[in-house]
Amino acid sequence: LIEGREVWEKSEVEDALRIARPPQPDSETRPLASGAVRFPDEVRGTVEGTGFVPAGFDRPLRLGNIDKPFFPDGYTKGDLVQYYAAVAPLLLPHLASRAIVMSRYPDGAGGQMFYEKQAPGHAPEWLPTAPLYSEHRGDAIDFVTAPDAASLLWIVNLGAIEMHPWLSRVTSADRPDFAIFDLDPADGATWDDVVAVGRMVEVALRRLGLEGYPKTSGATGLHIYVPLEAVHPFSRVRGFVEAVGRLIVAADPTLATMEWDIPKRAGKVFI
Repeated sequence: LIEGREVWEKSEVEDALRIARPPQPDSETRPLASGAVRFPDEVRGTVEGTGFVPAGFDRPLRLGNIDKPFFPDGYTKGDLVQYYAAVAPLLLPHLASRAIVMSRYPDGAGGQMFYEKQAPGHAPEWLPTAPLYSEHRGDAIDFVTAPDAASLLWIVNLGAIEMHPWLSRVTSADRPDFAIFDLDPADGATWDDVVAVGRMVEVALRRLGLEGYPKTSGATGLHIYVPLEAVHPFSRVRGFVEAVGRLIVAADPTLATMEWDIPKRAGKVFI
């Protein structure tokens, strides 16, 4: 029995084999991915020592350790990079002109993670960076950016499973073009509770003539993105989110909270 059926059509068997069996490299190139998943627009390239040089890029892009297991189920670093290559046409417009904070996992998803803001010293000259002043450092931090697919894949090759773009563009770094409502369920709160608070945010935004777009966050949370016109500083946008959040807490204090003391959040959704 396979998926509850005793018989597969011949075409289904062939499709299953293509998914399970890595494609065989030709005499000169091989796929970037392991073959465990079929990707559109497969990236192929040549192996040079321990590196992999993908074909079809204008930049001299070189990737490393693409066959290294990166996830507990056996997917490789090459699979991760290929995934980002496949979604690049949809993702790049959202990353355009934004500084990126990298969440790096050099040894894969099960290894140690660290955040990195400063572009590494070995970054290629062609990789565009964004020097933005940091009050904490007292100097500029040279953030990486991803205006094109080659830049995106170079960043992912660092083990950046996650990327956190700024809420503002480099040209207006102090004025975000998104506000975010972060809905985080505390112990005892359910997904239905998160959805209920999200609906309350939706009502509040629409009364103000604004539109929110929900995005899942982590395992159980929700982010609601509100597009802005990049005219207000971060402090004012933060104040706006806080003011709306306090209205929601006042409307139903048994459901929502803005309490920073974690034990006092129990059973509620933290805004």
